[in-house]
Amino acid sequence: MAKKFQIIGLSLLLVAFGWECFSQTLSDNKIESLLAELHHKIDMLWESEYAEFTQSSQNTTTSIALVDMNLTNKQWKPYEQIRADFKLSDEQEKFGQMARIILYISGSICVILAERFKKGCLWKNNG
Repeated sequence: MAKKFQIIGLSLLLVAFGWECFSQTLSDNKIESLLAELHHKIDMLWESEYAEFTQSSQNTTTSIALVDMNLTNKQWKPYEQIRADFKLSDEQEKFGQMARIILYISGSICVILAERFKKGCLWKNNG
């Protein structure tokens, strides 16, 4: 009986560890996507600023860069929309965190019970 609890406990801890690795990857990918969106917005701001500069009377160059402001406006997402795009990912992350907590606690309890069963009595203090 003690050996079964120990095997179950260690298996749960192993699954929780694997889940932790997967969850961290998911979180890293989400952060990377958010950063990419911010960089894209900064790039569009720069292009707009540059286009304004090239058309100004203070510019002495002969080149003209045009930016499609309608396209830029369509691509521009407010932060609330960006966060809404990650709603499912956020829910998966919350579920994963709760599942890991349950697995860690269950696994630890099983390992502790296994050790107590090895000593012969669950409730007896062998100190």
